Amino acid sequence: MALDKLVSVYHYTTRERYKEMREGHPSFEHHNPDTEKRIRSDEIKGLWPRSQFIPKGVKGMKRLPQLAYSKVTYALLSPEPQEWINSKEYPKALWALMQYLGDHGGEKINLLEANLLATDNAHVVDASHIMPFFYSDPNDAQTLELYRKRFESVVNLTDYLSNEILQQQFVLPEVIIRNPIPKNRIRRVWERKGSTVWRRGQELYEQVHKRCA
Repeated sequence: MALDKLVSVYHYTTRERYKEMREGHPSFEHHNPDTEKRIRSDEIKGLWPRSQFIPKGVKGMKRLPQLAYSKVTYALLSPEPQEWINSKEYPKALWALMQYLGDHGGEKINLLEANLLATDNAHVVDASHIMPFFYSDPNDAQTLELYRKRFESVVNLTDYLSNEILQQQFVLPEVIIRNPIPKNRIRRVWERKGSTVWRRGQELYEQVHKRCA
C-alpha cells in the first residue's frame, strides 16, 4: 500500500496545543533528519514534532544511532485501536494512556485526525516496550534495554500497512511522525473534558475484562 493517497492517523492533544497549531508556534524550528534542512514555525502552521523519541538522560543511552533522539509526534491508527483495547499482555494500555491525558492534558482534550503523505516521514513503533514503566521502576540497564527494543521495532508506515504478517508482530502499534504536518491536513474530531476521556478508557477496559471473565 503506497501512501500516495492520504492515510488518517489520530493524535490526542490539549486545547492550548491545538490553538498553537492553528495560530503558529512563536519560536519553533524543526530540523529534518533526512534532508538536514531546517523549517521555521512561521513557514508551517500545524502539528509539529515535540517529543524526543528516545531520551538521552539514561546512562548508556547515547549508544543508539543519532536518529533515535529526533523529535516526533505520536499518533494512533484509530482513535481507540483494537490492538490496545484487546491486548492480553497489557490490557490496561489504552486506559493508562487516557488516564495520562486526563491527568496531564488540562481541562479539555482534543482528538485530531491528521492526513499523512509518504513525504511525512511516518513510522510505526511498538509501544509495548515502554509499558513496563507504567507497572514497575526499571533500573538503568533495564531501561536501556527497553528503549533499545523500542527503537529497533521501528518500521516504515507504508511497510506496516501493506504487510499483515508484520502487523501481527506488533503488540501496541503506535505511529511516530518526524516532520511537521500542515494545518490544512488536520481536523479536530472532538473536544472533551479530561475526566470524560479518562472514564472512556476505563469503560473500554471493563467491557473487555467482563467479557473475558
